[in-house]
Formats: sequence, C-alpha cells, structure tokens
Amino acid sequence: MIVDATSGQNTAKHLINVVAPTILRRTFECLTK
Repeated sequence: MIVDATSGQNTAKHLINVVAPTILRRTFECLTK
C-alpha cells in the first residue's frame, strides 16, 4: 500500500505540474484578450 500511495502521490504531483501551467497560460490569454 505504501508503494501505491507514493506512486499515486507522484502521479498527482506530475499532473499538477503539467496541468497548472496550462491552466495559468489559458487564464492569462483570456485575461489579455
């Protein structure tokens, strides 16, 4: 379970690191348009 929990945590962090910049970029583009 510990390995699965760690893997899930790393996956979540990876998704956040990938998705967050995209969301921020789109939000910035919407604000600047």
